[in-house]
Amino acid sequence: MSPADSRPAESHAQRTPGWWATAGVVAVGLAWPWLSRLGLGHLPGDIHIEREGWSFSALPPGFTLVSSVKRSMAPGEAEGGNGGGAHPVLQTIYSDGLTYVSLFIEPYDATRHRREMLVAMGATQTLTRRQGDWWLTVIGDVPPATLRAFAAGLDRRP
Repeated sequence: MSPADSRPAESHAQRTPGWWATAGVVAVGLAWPWLSRLGLGHLPGDIHIEREGWSFSALPPGFTLVSSVKRSMAPGEAEGGNGGGAHPVLQTIYSDGLTYVSLFIEPYDATRHRREMLVAMGATQTLTRRQGDWWLTVIGDVPPATLRAFAAGLDRRP
């Protein structure tokens, strides 16, 4: 008996695994118009920034939207204060598969938003900037140029 004769026979499934993968990709592709309406891949409470009047003219290369939520935040809440008069804050989270960038959009308030800045704490960069009647805060473990690209690519639609 030769060594080739002592090997167990391969099953049909072991000889054609690529066929099943291809069939699965084709099936998902054909069903995508229906599947995309189910909201799979979104977190509870997710909103679409386009519905809130925002869009990106140029999203930094490699980044995709992970989540978007709108919350009500009282002035000073982020700093640990307890001011009254809640205002809406839109938070969107993007990832390139290695890191995340959070973008916060809120109405501009001259008493709270005093100056634009770029700050680094370790690997985390934070950019704050005024854009018309809005205040942007962009945070991530990315180079400052990436934060600037997020802020520059964001557009307010009427």
